[in-house]
Amino acid sequence: MKQDETFQTVLEIGRGFGTLGEVLKTSGLTNFKYIDVDIQHLSYIAQNYLSNVFRVENVRIYEETANKQDIFI
Repeated sequence: MKQDETFQTVLEIGRGFGTLGEVLKTSGLTNFKYIDVDIQHLSYIAQNYLSNVFRVENVRIYEETANKQDIFI
């Protein structure tokens, strides 16, 4: 990605617990959404980790989204 390019949403599917989100947050980027999608058990780990990185009020937890057909971002 070039320095002058911008994006609004980053979607990470599987294989992690949110470290990409932390890298994005500490990189100096602003005004972005980071979405980490994984299986249930790893989602709990990511939820805890990302709550510390982004503050708990900015993290959606598994129970809020598990049974929804649509999730608006």
